[in-house]
Amino acid sequence: MESDVILELCSIDIETAISYFHRVREESKSISALWITQTLVEQRDPHRALEIVEQLPEPKRRYVYQSIGNDWASNEPLHMYEELRKLEDEQIRSVLALSLVLGDSRNSVLNSDQREVVKSFLTDEDAKQLEES
Repeated sequence: MESDVILELCSIDIETAISYFHRVREESKSISALWITQTLVEQRDPHRALEIVEQLPEPKRRYVYQSIGNDWASNEPLHMYEELRKLEDEQIRSVLALSLVLGDSRNSVLNSDQREVVKSFLTDEDAKQLEES
């Protein structure tokens, strides 16, 4: 129910949705974060989306980061490429880089040099996941 309210608010006023996010119960936080972060990425505000994820418990973050990465890679792959280079957190950068490389394998927006730069951001674990996909 709470996540449904957040979803509705996202389509009306993202700022209100964000202000209500801290009131959402733990069991609805992840799905609510997904709605908010998807809207922020669509509005070309991925950095705020990443900030929302930081409010989730650690075990739930990776899934939401992957969702942000998939949305961002689909909507703005070149912008994502430029912004990846600015991210300091290696784990977040790796998750997002994996999304970008996987998305680019379908869309082929990046040139080969750019793809290699993105692959260089992958942790060993994410590089292995890329090889297996």
